[in-house]
Amino acid sequence: MSSVDKFIVEPSYGYTEHSGKANKPTSKEVLKELLGTINVFKPVNHTTAFTFFYHAAVFCCFFYYLFVYLSVPGAIYGIVILLLFFQIYMTMFSHRYCSHKAFRFRNMIYTKLFLWTSPAFYREEVFVVPHLVHHSITDKPGDPYGAHMGFFRSYFAWELTQRINTEMSEKNYEFLIKYMAHIGMKTNSYKEFKRTGAIESNYFVRMFVAHSMWLLLSYFIGGFAFVFAWLSAAFLFIAILRSFNWYGHNGMKSWLGGKSQDVDRAPHAVNQWFYGYFAGEWHANHHLFPGSANTGFTNFQIDIPFYVVKFFKKIKVIDSYIDKQKSYNNRDRPQLNTMDTPIDL
Repeated sequence: MSSVDKFIVEPSYGYTEHSGKANKPTSKEVLKELLGTINVFKPVNHTTAFTFFYHAAVFCCFFYYLFVYLSVPGAIYGIVILLLFFQIYMTMFSHRYCSHKAFRFRNMIYTKLFLWTSPAFYREEVFVVPHLVHHSITDKPGDPYGAHMGFFRSYFAWELTQRINTEMSEKNYEFLIKYMAHIGMKTNSYKEFKRTGAIESNYFVRMFVAHSMWLLLSYFIGGFAFVFAWLSAAFLFIAILRSFNWYGHNGMKSWLGGKSQDVDRAPHAVNQWFYGYFAGEWHANHHLFPGSANTGFTNFQIDIPFYVVKFFKKIKVIDSYIDKQKSYNNRDRPQLNTMDTPIDL
C-alpha cells in the first residue's frame, strides 16, 4: 500500500546492503540502535523507553516470585492470566480486531471496555501501524517483523523497527488516525505527535487504570503472592510475544536461507503447535487470509479466540465477523503459492 518510510522509522543500520539484499545487522549495531531509542532524555523516546524498562521491571518481579512466593495456586493463577492475555487481549482484540478489523463490536462501549482493561504492555499503535507495513512487504527488506535480521533484532523490534515515523506528513498522520478510529483511542494533535512520538494521547493513564484493576483483583484473590504471579505472567507474556516475530516467521530457516514448509506459503510464516494452541495463532493460515477472525481451518487447529468471537456474536457484543473457512477449503494452491496478497480489511 505504501512505502515503509511513511509510517515507521528505518533503523540507522539500514534495511538493505549495498548489493540490495536484506541487511542482517550485527549485535553491536542493534545494541547501539537500542540504546539510542530508549534514551529517556528525549521526549520522543518516552513511551518507547517506558515499555522497555517495564519489561525489565517485570523480569525482576518474575524472579522475585520464583524465590519468594512460588506456589501451586499462584502458578495456576499465573497460567490462567497468561492464557487470558494471549487468547483474548492479544490475538482476539489487538491482532484480529485492532490490526485487521476481522469483526465489529456492536457498540463503541464494548471496544473501550476491552481497550481500557487491556494490560497495555505494548501500545496498540506500535502493533497496528507496523502490522500494516508487515502485511504489505512480508519477508522483504523493511518488514518490521522480518526474521531475516536475527533473533536479537526481532526480540527488540518494538524499540528498533516498530517505531512510528514522526517525520511523516500531516496527511499521512491523519490517514493513520482514521485507519485506527475503530479502536477508540484518544489521539494527539499532529504537533504533539511530532513532539512525543505517540499517536495515543492517554496511554499512560490507560495503563495505570488497567494495571490498578488487575493488580487489585489479584491482591483480593490471593494477596501479594497473586500480585507477583500476575506480574510474572506479564513478563512471560511480553517475552513470548517479543519472540514471536522470530519463531512465528520461521526465524531459524529464514536466517539460514531456508523456506517455509507450508506448501501454500512463499513467505516464512508457519503454523506452530505452541502458538496455535497457546494463543490461537495459526500464522501461516493468518497470512493466507489476514482479515479472517478464524484461522483454525483444519480439524486439529483449535482457535479459541474465534470461539470467543462467535460467543460474543451470540450475546450481541459483536455485530459481525469475517470467516474465511470456505475460501480456505476452496483455495487454489498453485495460485496462492506466490502470496502477493494485499491486506484484507
